[in-house]
Amino acid sequence: MAAEVNEALQEEGQLHLAEIGKRFSLSAELMSTTISSRLGTVVDARMEGALLYTPAYVSRLTAQVVVVYA
Repeated sequence: MAAEVNEALQEEGQLHLAEIGKRFSLSAELMSTTISSRLGTVVDARMEGALLYTPAYVSRLTAQVVVVYA
């Protein structure tokens, strides 16, 4: 399951835990617990609240903010 979540996340850039829970018919709380234990190993992402972000997505957003405030 974690590998599938990572694959979808790499395609999307960000995913909401509730959305992932719907895919697997599991609660967002269970998904949060499961995914957070796999962060940095199977799932290459950063979790903020109920959202998962890839490092590339965070970098793109950071670059956009820097350009706007430069």
